[in-house]
Amino acid sequence: ELPELIPMLDNEKQGIIRIGDINKLGILKNVYPEDYPEQMKTIVYSFNIFVVNPSGATIYTGSVRGNSLNDGVIAALSNLKPGAKIIINNILVQNMQNGLSRIAINKELTISE
Repeated sequence: ELPELIPMLDNEKQGIIRIGDINKLGILKNVYPEDYPEQMKTIVYSFNIFVVNPSGATIYTGSVRGNSLNDGVIAALSNLKPGAKIIINNILVQNMQNGLSRIAINKELTISE
């Protein structure tokens, strides 16, 4: 039985992203245990992203192709204040064994000072 993996962004720390790291979020990827089978490792194919301000209003929604945030998303994130949230869902991943599959999670990240 393989563990369920939740993709992470490069500068994410336990669901928290510092304001200074927003423009360096890098790519969305899984972190694997050493003994994880190579043919089961995935790359992120696409995902949806929602940005919610500290008062709870959605201020941006978009779809991302690939595993890295595009310039439009980074621009939308650049003015966030502490307490804002980034929600990533509808994550489509691809691997050598199964082709494309969907990860059924809502990943929530909180912006901090």
